Amino acid sequence: MTPEEERLDQVKQWWKEYRWTVIGGVSAGVIGVGGWTGWNEYTRVQQELASALFQELSVAVVQADVTGARRAFDELFEDYSGTAYAEKARLLFARAAYEVGEEADARRLLEDAVDLSSDESTAHTARIRLAQLLIQSAQYQEALDLLGSVDPG
Repeated sequence: MTPEEERLDQVKQWWKEYRWTVIGGVSAGVIGVGGWTGWNEYTRVQQELASALFQELSVAVVQADVTGARRAFDELFEDYSGTAYAEKARLLFARAAYEVGEEADARRLLEDAVDLSSDESTAHTARIRLAQLLIQSAQYQEALDLLGSVDPG
């Protein structure tokens, strides 16, 4: 038997012993890459759709269209609550609610933004706006307590 034939027999033996491991590993890799790519595409599309609704909400707020703003806000939270646009929408819709005299709704939205936001800058902005509402309502101590609860670190 020549050295090439011996090597070929070794490769055949190795393949016979490890073929399912190799096939499984390659399959897992292909599935993993496909899943990762699919997930990235899904999240990109979700962000784009949420962005379009946020734009609708913004236009409705500027035009003082409370009904349109509420519809866009509700749809954004119903379908895309896990996006950054949903968190920013609380701030925007709170402003719209305040401007039409719905201070209780504005306060609730800002409290939710403070308590539920995963983005610290959004939560901090909501905290400041909520403190402004509290000051306008002569709830000075509550505003001080709210602002005093900020972790400076």
